[in-house]
Amino acid sequence: MEVTEAEATTHRRKLLEAHLRTQGSGAGLRERIKEALGELSVPSHGETERVAVDKADELLEADPLDSTHLFFEELRRIGRALREIAPEELTEEDVDRVMPVLDELSAVLYQIEKRQK
Repeated sequence: MEVTEAEATTHRRKLLEAHLRTQGSGAGLRERIKEALGELSVPSHGETERVAVDKADELLEADPLDSTHLFFEELRRIGRALREIAPEELTEEDVDRVMPVLDELSAVLYQIEKRQK
């Protein structure tokens, strides 16, 4: 992270405090740490949108009755909302309501990723 030891300690403390405040899962904490260390590769917005649309379209063409495409459609909608919502627009109540759901989603996605390996 190219910071002093004191700055790293402060960053770790803030990261852990935020995690404990939201009562996040272990998988969520691992993701936060990876993100802080720069170990997560973040695709461009356009690339993410294109991949989600392509996956949803492929699934619809393969079997229009299979609702799996809704998974990708909903993730795409969430990604779009995240790009459009400014941090200052969030209230503490918004964050308190969303974080447990995100931690649960993160845990499920982590299990899927783990199963892929």
